[in-house]
Amino acid sequence: MLAIERLSRSYRGIPAISDASFTVNSGEIVGFLGPNGAGKSTTVKIITGLLRPNAGRVLFEGRDIHANLIAWRAQFGYIPEEAHLYTWMSAMEYLQLVGRLRGMRERVQALGGRFSLESAQGTRLRIELPIAVEREG
Repeated sequence: MLAIERLSRSYRGIPAISDASFTVNSGEIVGFLGPNGAGKSTTVKIITGLLRPNAGRVLFEGRDIHANLIAWRAQFGYIPEEAHLYTWMSAMEYLQLVGRLRGMRERVQALGGRFSLESAQGTRLRIELPIAVEREG
């Protein structure tokens, strides 16, 4: 279970998130909706460990994600709004790079076949999807 507890974050004194709390149970898929400036991106950046909250915490299976961010990122699948892909790489080359960086080198070939990336340049989603769904643990 992922638990967001009393999360707050401000930028230059302007609150982006104020005392937000919610849980996501195992197997649930979550969408985050709200108007511009509501704090969606800030919340996601905190959950992924890219940003620290001013207050509150993110717990996964009862443990604070900041206790071991590397382990957290190996277990967490996420497709960003704007992926930063290397356009000069094929989809499979990019997947292999990410696999090496995440310590999943031996699994990337199977993933490429599973998502039909061997020879395709691929769309952004086809490249990001296997990265998001395949994780350690």
